[in-house]
Amino acid sequence: MNSRGMKFKFHKGEKVLCFEPDPTKAKVLYDAKVSRTARYIVSS
Repeated sequence: MNSRGMKFKFHKGEKVLCFEPDPTKAKVLYDAKVSRTARYIVSS
């Protein structure tokens, strides 16, 4: 599945799963809570 054009809506206080993107660190999922959101546009 291509991630281009995918939109995710997160809300402050929502519980989510996060991961460490650094390949030198352990591949682990973490429980997390959204503390703030931001709007931005990514162009290529």
